[in-house]
Amino acid sequence: MLQDAAEIAKNLDEKAATPGFQKPALFGIPVSIKENIKIKNMCSTLGYVQELYTPSKKNAVLVEQLLHHGATTNPFNPERVPGGSSGGEAALIATGGSLLGIGSDVGGSIRIPSTFCGIAGFKPSSVRFSHTFTTSSIPGRQLVTSNEGPIAKSITTCIEYLKVAWSDLFLYNVDPFVPPVTWQEEMFSSQKKLRI
Repeated sequence: MLQDAAEIAKNLDEKAATPGFQKPALFGIPVSIKENIKIKNMCSTLGYVQELYTPSKKNAVLVEQLLHHGATTNPFNPERVPGGSSGGEAALIATGGSLLGIGSDVGGSIRIPSTFCGIAGFKPSSVRFSHTFTTSSIPGRQLVTSNEGPIAKSITTCIEYLKVAWSDLFLYNVDPFVPPVTWQEEMFSSQKKLRI
């Protein structure tokens, strides 16, 4: 399924680079489909063992319609982009598709889409979240790392997520590269002026 999705995305990206290409209305929007709606070459089992290993020969009409309409655009103006590279996540959050998302950021990939889509995003300090089993855009360049962080409609939701994520030493215990630092409520609530 993932290989098929990657191939579809690659073909659409190539078409999008063609001058004059009119992007479809849902171009690039991540969509989830319940398991009983058939997708070509995928099994739709409805939970029945006898349906295992019987992939569908074609897409359901609903799937064909979704593929026809394609594009992730700015949720407030389809003539504009949602920003990148976490733009799909930001557009999903801004339209109410999810309460909380996790993006990644090197040079603005959480902050720019969050701004473009009118929502909140937070890029933590480097290695505050584990990078284990995440994909890097520059393989082998360990000094250029992305930072994962929350995206939500409000900064309050981002803060509540961070309080939970950093409430214990789980991350440090499974990845020794993450510093053993938990949420510091006294620092967060402090009225002292900040210095850089």
